[in-house]
Amino acid sequence: MRAIAVILLATFVTGCEKEKGEDLLARLPYWKWVHSEKKDDFTDVVSRSSVLKSGPISDGNEEPVEMHFRCTAGKMDFYLSWNRRIESDSLVDIRVDSDPHEPNKWEPSTDRKSTFYPFLTPPFLDRLAASKSFIARASTLSGEITAKFDTSKVLEETKEVRAACKF
Repeated sequence: MRAIAVILLATFVTGCEKEKGEDLLARLPYWKWVHSEKKDDFTDVVSRSSVLKSGPISDGNEEPVEMHFRCTAGKMDFYLSWNRRIESDSLVDIRVDSDPHEPNKWEPSTDRKSTFYPFLTPPFLDRLAASKSFIARASTLSGEITAKFDTSKVLEETKEVRAACKF
């Protein structure tokens, strides 16, 4: 009888620890998709976005880098929101899966916290949608940062945004 009680207690404690760990992971800001649709109050232009948050960043800051897919008025944008100021002359070095890395000059936002991919084409998005990982590196005032994204669900998660832009 005592052995059964010990087994039941161990099962209960193990189950609670597992739930506790899963709750903790669910609350972390990493590897998640967020979708939004906004309508401009003045122009009635609708903007649709799908955003993928990266895993933990190399600079130790807990705020992830965000990969944005946005369609506004038929124009498709692909950009990274670094949530940190990027050096004005910084190259953004990217790597899709095990392909060779590609250092390029991306267009910075006015606050220099985001960079826009300048060569956006449907074949590039198709390549990204078929990939498993995307790694990006840029320079900030305090050094280089590297962000890694799990791109295994890009095709599914960006379907509506791409359809809205016929992309």
